[in-house]
Amino acid sequence: MELCEAGNPISTDKYTGLDSESRLAVYRFYADLFLSPIPVPGTAFAENLGSRVAALLASGEGEPSLRTQFEHFVADCENAPEATQTELALDRSMLLRATKQAKGPLPPREGLYRFDRPEKETIQHVNLFYARFGSGLAEGVHESPDYIGIESAFMAELIAASLDAAGNADETVFWIKAQRDFLERHMLVWVPDCCNMLAARANTDAFAGLLYLFRDFIEQERFLLCER
Repeated sequence: MELCEAGNPISTDKYTGLDSESRLAVYRFYADLFLSPIPVPGTAFAENLGSRVAALLASGEGEPSLRTQFEHFVADCENAPEATQTELALDRSMLLRATKQAKGPLPPREGLYRFDRPEKETIQHVNLFYARFGSGLAEGVHESPDYIGIESAFMAELIAASLDAAGNADETVFWIKAQRDFLERHMLVWVPDCCNMLAARANTDAFAGLLYLFRDFIEQERFLLCER
């Protein structure tokens, strides 16, 4: 089955085997990491994250160069979860919430990491994309629409919609194309470079590793959705 929009054919066969459930889990995990503060004091976040990373290592997936630092991180989560969680919370605050470059890297917002158009125009483009698919910032959310956590949450919404459309080929293609378009027009343009810059400023190997993993995941999305 094939649809054609603006002269660009998209076939449902092209995306056969696309593991949308796993992709959804990744986007939801990172949206939560970027949007939700890490509780301090506490141990649950570090223990849960340590378990997730241990499962990743056991699966053999992930960048080989990151294995050693992740193995150390898993051990820290098991042996000193409260101290590890505090370190992660401080790193997250410095990397994601800094308002001045002198105190940390630029906040992870699309308008600050792309230079082909003004920041306000980027925010306008992002808002228009959200509105086109019936999405937008929930009441009480005070993040900028182009913040990395908001864009990750939006991708999760698009993937969830494609899963809900299972069995309807036309609707499934509609939502997959929306994912591809948002990646090409927005996340692929800036997220990989942003993750590199944030990771380089990280104080913990664990948070740096998580950023590198997200960078690699987004690059893999390019292959899965945009270059096949």
